[in-house]
Amino acid sequence: MTRDPNSDEMTRRAVINAALGNVGFSDPNQARNDRRKEIAYIRQQVKRLHADLQGLEGRRR
Repeated sequence: MTRDPNSDEMTRRAVINAALGNVGFSDPNQARNDRRKEIAYIRQQVKRLHADLQGLEGRRR
């Protein structure tokens, strides 16, 4: 059985694929990428807090 590109099944599948692509299924590595972004953000926070701590310790002396 061959599929005609203009058939209803192909059109229905294209519509489903387009809808799934719009709800977050387009990037299979999204969870990993989100973790990387969060780790980078936390590292920046640690650097900033460490600098703040150094400044406060310098005032105490």
